[in-house]
Amino acid sequence: ANNRKYSQICTKLSESCLRFTPDLEIYSIDEVFLDITGSHHLLNGPEKVAWAIKDTVIEELGLTCTIGIGSNILLAKLASDLAKPDGLRWIKDAMIAGVFEELPVKKLWGIGAHTEEKLQAMGIKTCGALGRAPLSLLRKKFGTIGERLKEMGCGRMERPIVSESPEPKSIGHSITLPNDILEREEINSCLLRLSEKVGHRARRYDHKGRKITLTIRYADFNTFTKQCTLSASTNDTRDIYRSIISILDKIHLKKPVRLLGVSLSDLAKEQGQLSLFDQSAREKKSALAKAVDSVNEKFGEHTIMPAST
Repeated sequence: ANNRKYSQICTKLSESCLRFTPDLEIYSIDEVFLDITGSHHLLNGPEKVAWAIKDTVIEELGLTCTIGIGSNILLAKLASDLAKPDGLRWIKDAMIAGVFEELPVKKLWGIGAHTEEKLQAMGIKTCGALGRAPLSLLRKKFGTIGERLKEMGCGRMERPIVSESPEPKSIGHSITLPNDILEREEINSCLLRLSEKVGHRARRYDHKGRKITLTIRYADFNTFTKQCTLSASTNDTRDIYRSIISILDKIHLKKPVRLLGVSLSDLAKEQGQLSLFDQSAREKKSALAKAVDSVNEKFGEHTIMPAST
């Protein structure tokens, strides 16, 4: 029974993480690797993505989680191990030398008891010492594995995540507001930004959806969702926003709002590549949205955004 429960939680955890990136590797029943290289700017950087994931996991699964951030899997795994329990740590490249100097070699992912014993026999007890060890010495003792150990001692690992690229069931973004709000103008502005985030991610991965969902949470944590289904699939920000506002118009807000969320589901892959020279209005609108996305990805989120925000 417990194994079945663990499996269900692992599946739910993966589904929650897929909202932040489609590049996900399920490493074990309670551990996943995420590559957020192409998506972290949507939430203003890796650390904010990590906090958003922690918030999502505790809200949806009732569980705490530990997150490690790094420029490669080795650093991310180490950061996670050092941050346990229920922590968050980011080992930036500039911090590697300081973190590794006194860190026992056994702390590095992939170095087991047997390898640790051999390294200690060579006088190599810390990651800092491993990084400084002559490559020729490591090769002589470990063969080609010595090269990998040298790289690890310097905080480097080229291993990519092994993603099966599962199709996401939904694309969503939510925000817990710093102050509870009730003014409709403030709520609309927030929903427009969330709609843009959802549309941006959908366009980035060539998805369109027909179902739009609005999530609202009051300050007392009472949470509810309302949704609508469109006649045609879309990933256009304006279509998403108009639908969200239409849903909101039918709701009587009883008290100030603490959290707002927007999601797009019933997804399908978008077919074909569009050009700015396509003739139909819909194609031009889609091509324009992708052009705006390209600018924002290059120069930062909200470089170009609707004036009403």
